[in-house]
Amino acid sequence: MAPYAAIITNSGDARVIEANDEMLRLLEYSRKELIGNTLLSLGTWVDPSLRATLLERLKATGSVSGLELKFRTKSGKIVPVLFSASILQLEGKEHIVSTMKDISEIHRLKSELEELASHDMLTGLPNRRKFDEISSLQLARASRTGEKLAMVMFDIDDFKCVNDDYGHDVGDKVLVAIADRLREFSRSSETIARHGGDEFTILLIGLKDRADARTALARLYKLYEEPILIGGNGFKIGLSMGVAMYPDDGVSIEDLLRKADKALYEAKKQGKNNISFAPDDSQG
Repeated sequence: MAPYAAIITNSGDARVIEANDEMLRLLEYSRKELIGNTLLSLGTWVDPSLRATLLERLKATGSVSGLELKFRTKSGKIVPVLFSASILQLEGKEHIVSTMKDISEIHRLKSELEELASHDMLTGLPNRRKFDEISSLQLARASRTGEKLAMVMFDIDDFKCVNDDYGHDVGDKVLVAIADRLREFSRSSETIARHGGDEFTILLIGLKDRADARTALARLYKLYEEPILIGGNGFKIGLSMGVAMYPDDGVSIEDLLRKADKALYEAKKQGKNNISFAPDDSQG
């Protein structure tokens, strides 16, 4: 385990009087550049006002520990650190000993875990949980603005045949390609999701009526007119879609998804590669 970066500064004028090798590596300064200067004058504090607050706390309590702070290196890189400091008396003078531990890797792993928890591992699209979270925010906004939304559920017609005839590896590649085209369609990747298998959802926002939804989905169909090419094979994609309008068909995510799912079933009964709106839609 790498040692903590450590630095000693004068309590009065904050000038650096010593720093260990780990601190020099962390901040990317030579000892000569640090000694006699202050971290404030070097621009190392990302939030200079925070230093004054910490100094007051330090003088009141004698020490601070386990704080997550950010420091700027000589090259301008922002590094998150675990920071501790204490007041030390040396030769009758008051000094501050500060230690820092680079926690960039912890932040990276945390970000990756959050991504895994909220996104589909195969396609990288938001998963059901993330989609519901974003949809809740959009429904709340629409209730204030009075605009309409469309909850769209769709799946890939006869996708089982792709897996059966070409194997799941090819099937997965087809799903990834489908997701890529879906991103081209959506202005925000957060309003699309993979629910599992070959089932996807889209939340269309900023609509005036059902005609707006039809126009938008016609653009989506156009993106799938060209076959998806995988390993020399071309896959012509058919989409069956079920649509429920907010607030006409429901005002909760659960109601909209349930009605969109029923409409999707009707779309498949009507011959696949087809759009069906919830049967109780205000325009029939």
